Amino acid sequence: MTSLQGLIRHHGLTEIEGAVLAAVRSAVLLYLGEPNPAPGESRIGGLPDLPASLDWPISREGEALTFLLQLNLRDVPHFAGNPLPQRGMLYVFLGLDEPASDVEHCLLLYTGTEELSPRPLPDLPPANENYGDLAPRGLGTVLVPDLPRWTSHAYEVLMERLPEDGQERYQALTEDLQAGQGQGREHVGHLFGHVAGIGHPAEEDAFVVRDVNPAWLYDYGRRDTLDMTRADTWRTLLRLDSVQALDLTFWDAGYLHFLIRERDLEALNFGETYAAIETS
Repeated sequence: MTSLQGLIRHHGLTEIEGAVLAAVRSAVLLYLGEPNPAPGESRIGGLPDLPASLDWPISREGEALTFLLQLNLRDVPHFAGNPLPQRGMLYVFLGLDEPASDVEHCLLLYTGTEELSPRPLPDLPPANENYGDLAPRGLGTVLVPDLPRWTSHAYEVLMERLPEDGQERYQALTEDLQAGQGQGREHVGHLFGHVAGIGHPAEEDAFVVRDVNPAWLYDYGRRDTLDMTRADTWRTLLRLDSVQALDLTFWDAGYLHFLIRERDLEALNFGETYAAIETS
């Protein structure tokens, strides 16, 4: 926290230092490792290492969802409040990402003891051909502090506390913080941390689609009647960025994120998550 406090003072935000520090959330930064990782290792791209008891997820249209990544939970750093078990594998599969909201997907958590082995794509048409040919790369992890950024309820609350012209200084602070976390590594995304949206709070979309009525997603007249403070129960589970080194691009160089209710994360229930692509 000392380095963050130094950045706060460097950017002249000492008058809201307490509010900034109170807004910090722990995040696990994901970065690119070596090509062709061994079976059972954290990876993005390639084939999933599945136990015999898990079937390849199938879309609503009967197509094979596209494998994106697997995260070996032993690689997730320990920190206070981490709800994930210390062993097991989290798998991420994706369906068609058109439209970019409420993207079909499947998150699987396996904590058993069966042997894991590479599983070839089933003899079915792929649900999404855009990401099915990613060359396999290992994933590294590091624990980092994460501050509210872009559009979210937490960001809006912090912006209200800023002095005049403080928004630019806060933006510079978050950029410096993220740059210091890089250390020459190619970022892929992060686990946990703050929700971030483009244009409006992304947690509101998750709340409307999963907790209210999917048909209201773009019906802003009806949305204006809702108590959006209830959307604060949604948080980031995983965010994946566009990565030039992988030739991985989500729409117009945006990012794909998966949001989950706090109670579902505590219960390790990944069956009602919300996925969307945010892009300019």
